[in-house]
Parts: sequence; structure tokens; C-alpha cells
Amino acid sequence: MHVREINQALMRNRQIILELLGENRTTLCSKKQLYNSGFSAQFFTGSRESISKSIIRYCYETGFMRVGSESYLLFIEDMG
Repeated sequence: MHVREINQALMRNRQIILELLGENRTTLCSKKQLYNSGFSAQFFTGSRESISKSIIRYCYETGFMRVGSESYLLFIEDMG
């Protein structure tokens, strides 16, 4: 996979998260809805472990975290 394709996948993931968030800062989303939108969890710009030991992954200023087996928490990070 070339850099251009990776960048396109990252931007697509970011755009999907932003669309699913709408006007919200956080939202729960089903795994099915997220993946049916074209999201690919293998592409992210960074990650960290939460206090509860869950893995949080980022696509630029947006993020996603698996919650249970069928849901994801989506969010936008405060940049200030």
C-alpha cells in the first residue's frame, strides 16, 4: 500500500467519524453501522491506553474505542 492510499484511508476514517458524530462531541455507534460506512479500524494516526485499559485509537483529532463486542465510542478531541 502506498502513502497516498494510506492517507486516503485515514481521511476517509476521519470523515466517517465526523459524519456519525454530527453535532455531538461523543456518540456510541454499532460496529455494523461503522463498518458499513466504509470505516477501516486498521488505519489510525495514534493510540493510547485508557484508564480502564481499553485501547483508544485516533484519526487526527477524532477517535474511536471499542465498547463491548458490538459497539464503538466515537469522539472528537479538544485541541485547545
